[in-house]
Amino acid sequence: MNRIFHDYLDKFVIVYLDDILIFSKTVEEHVAHLDKVLSLLRQHKFKINGEKCEFGRTRVLYLGHEISAEGLKPDDANVASIRDWPRPQSVTEMRSFSGMTGYYRTFVKNYSIVAAPLTDLTRLDTPWEWTDECEAAFRHLKHALTHYEVLKLPDPDKPFIVSTDASQYGIGAVLAQQEGPKLRPVEYMSKKMLSQKLAKSTYEKELYAVYKALTHSRHYLLGRLGAKDRKTSTEFELVNGLLFLEKAGNKRLCVPNRESLRSLFLGECHDATGHFGYKKTAANLLQRFWWPTIMRDAQLYVETCQVCQRDKPRTQVPLGLLKPLPIPERPGESLSMDFMDTLVTSKSGMRHIFVIVDRFSKYARLVAMSETAKTEYVIRLFKENLVKDFGLPKSIVSDRDVRFTSELWKAAAAEQGTQLQMTYENHPEANGQAEQMNRAVQHLLTHYIKPNQVDWDEKLALIASLYNNAVHSATRVSPNSLLLTFKPRLPLDFLLPENQSTVAPGTLEFAYRYEQKMQQAVEQMQKAQAAILESENRHRRPSTFQVGDRVWVKSSELGQEYYISCELMPQYFGPWEVLDIVGTDPDGPSNVVRILGHLRTYPVFHASKLAPFKETDHFPSRRSMLPPTMDGEVDIDDIVDHRELSVPRTEGRGRPPKPNIRVASATTG
Repeated sequence: MNRIFHDYLDKFVIVYLDDILIFSKTVEEHVAHLDKVLSLLRQHKFKINGEKCEFGRTRVLYLGHEISAEGLKPDDANVASIRDWPRPQSVTEMRSFSGMTGYYRTFVKNYSIVAAPLTDLTRLDTPWEWTDECEAAFRHLKHALTHYEVLKLPDPDKPFIVSTDASQYGIGAVLAQQEGPKLRPVEYMSKKMLSQKLAKSTYEKELYAVYKALTHSRHYLLGRLGAKDRKTSTEFELVNGLLFLEKAGNKRLCVPNRESLRSLFLGECHDATGHFGYKKTAANLLQRFWWPTIMRDAQLYVETCQVCQRDKPRTQVPLGLLKPLPIPERPGESLSMDFMDTLVTSKSGMRHIFVIVDRFSKYARLVAMSETAKTEYVIRLFKENLVKDFGLPKSIVSDRDVRFTSELWKAAAAEQGTQLQMTYENHPEANGQAEQMNRAVQHLLTHYIKPNQVDWDEKLALIASLYNNAVHSATRVSPNSLLLTFKPRLPLDFLLPENQSTVAPGTLEFAYRYEQKMQQAVEQMQKAQAAILESENRHRRPSTFQVGDRVWVKSSELGQEYYISCELMPQYFGPWEVLDIVGTDPDGPSNVVRILGHLRTYPVFHASKLAPFKETDHFPSRRSMLPPTMDGEVDIDDIVDHRELSVPRTEGRGRPPKPNIRVASATTG
């Protein structure tokens, strides 16, 4: 039953075994609650006995109690039974009476203290002897339960008031709530004083009463818990003026509500012990200390530790949802470009491949060029290989190679009315069309070049032909048939008869068929984009960075210091301010970050290369989180001269290492 009604327990349903109580504030609300309960019972194939059910009552008997708008009181029949109970003549009869009165102990103030002489009679080591104290206790309990005070039903929206008392015989507590001008009790709680507590000071007994009262009523004071706490022996103890909490044989120092003390202990258990994660830090703390918000404080302390944020890799899925570029309207309208480094120089002195892909038809041109080709030469290759045959494009998507960012290239694009769309550094996913083409060229070249690899440029024409004549997965037609309006004949076509009727170019039928083919290609590309979005965004998160936020930047984005190990470098640098959100990258927005002036890096970073900076003012006394300084280093007052030393260029693509700068400093005597 508890499993079936789990989501509604204590909200409008109470379940005890097969007894179900439904409570509501209004008739309309009660009808809805009743319908929900009956629907769940029907869903799980339970039947109810209508003769044992009562509906729409303002007063109901439930588990020996009468519940109404007035509050909670004992069942009148059980009260009459207690009133007429004869004096017990044996231990068995005494246990029966104690069981009945103990069930209603919440209605009797200091029940445990009052009933102590009677409960002593039930002990195995105590002979049966009915004394005046026993008679007085017997009459007191019967009177208290026949002249009871109706208990108030607890209201979770109102504050609770706990009153406690302690003596050498026991402790007592009252949980109450304000109702009008007076306090009404919700329940009474009492407990005999344990023998080992009798020797304690008055302060310790009072503290023991407070602790027992709070733990007894914690389901009211803390709200309904999702899971029951394990039953463990928990006690408070004063040692040399310090309060300790003893739980499961482990003594923990109770730390008062002083930020400086708690920050000190948090730092000792996190900063000074290896900057481990929240769970290990909390376990380290709980071995020695306790305060009410210790788990929450430990989690916040670790989450806002700048050392951990700077040095530890992130395990969450990357930021930045995939947002594909719009599909061009026709072939030749938008191009993707890239320079592919083959890492080997051919016999004719070529090393790079100028990759040009039409984003609509997927048609590719592959042009071999030397590693040192200048921007002027790249512009000439572009005009000779694309513009000459297919005209000027409206837009070009490329990375930030120095030749694409040069003023000469920008001027040439502006002259021909072409818009440049550049992706940001270390983020090739944004130019996915060219990157996919690079992989395809690499695979095809591997199949056809000689083992010494020096003839790769001689195979580019073959590679381009094979690629352009193959059916593309995005359009479901070959690039040649979309761009050239016909399918070029291949050697196999000479062996087979024509299986499609040809239509002369320039006719209406030809134009209709070509227009239909382009429309089908657009539909296929839309389907492919939707499938990629569904697949890729399942493993991504939307970027939530705003202008003014402070962020960490991946250290790999800032270049590598000379003679510094990448493995031992911090994962992130910062935190730095986000100045602007820019770009329409297919892989999500990029961010302009206020990095330090001496970092020779373009200050625009994709969201996946950033991490949010977390901070709090909850621990103003926490120790410094700055990285350690290098031994023997001194601050430089002024740079009077400098000289850049040449650094050998790294093999492959990517940013070269930062030059080593030798600095001469001026000092004054």
